[in-house]
Amino acid sequence: MIKLILVTISIFIIPGAAVGLYSGAINLSNNSQIFNPLLTGVFLGVLLYLLFLRKWEAFNVFEHEFTHAIVALCFFRKVKKFVVTKRSGGYVSYSPGFGGEFANAIITLAPYFLPTFTIFAIILRNFVPLNWFPWYDGFTGLTFGYHLLSNFDEIRQNWNKKTFYLAGTSTTSHTDIGKYGYISAFFVICAATLFIHGLIVWGFTAKSSGILTYLKIIYQYATIMYNYLLNAVILLFEFVKSHFN
Repeated sequence: MIKLILVTISIFIIPGAAVGLYSGAINLSNNSQIFNPLLTGVFLGVLLYLLFLRKWEAFNVFEHEFTHAIVALCFFRKVKKFVVTKRSGGYVSYSPGFGGEFANAIITLAPYFLPTFTIFAIILRNFVPLNWFPWYDGFTGLTFGYHLLSNFDEIRQNWNKKTFYLAGTSTTSHTDIGKYGYISAFFVICAATLFIHGLIVWGFTAKSSGILTYLKIIYQYATIMYNYLLNAVILLFEFVKSHFN
């Protein structure tokens, strides 16, 4: 049931989040003081990943498991184990609790849509000295460029139902996506990716007022989609009623 609810919410979020992300990106591009260093950083982050970080397996495993752990802590879960190895992957185990199955789903899929280092960089942006700019925005863009490719690679590598041994154990498991299911994971990851990236872009564009604008766009398109679906169901019902009575 939770999967169905999450997929339904995701379907309603995706159109508005996509439009809002595009609008926010256009607005941000008009602010060259922030956009130029960010874009430069994204380019450097992509190069850094392709030339070096992609081959650093331990770092990528750490980032993946770190994201699981951070999101688990956000749901007030206790992280029981945090294991990272150089060649055998890693895993995180956490306690059950707040959020139930909804939280479990978000924790499971978080590494595939959450740009963790970028989120931390944006949070710290409000506290760094002014003379750190525009270099700090370049660094933020670098983390974003890293996540753009690393998240995509993680999805590609884990889009299967193969079994493997958890690092250092004799316990077998499936990948996060394999456990959650392809269809459900697809919609949740798409919606969450668009939503999170839209929040980042609008946060840079106009901070809290921009985020409110972004949420209004999502609500507007979700309402339009709901009305279209409702009208389609009514028309289908009337069609069936007129032909079978």
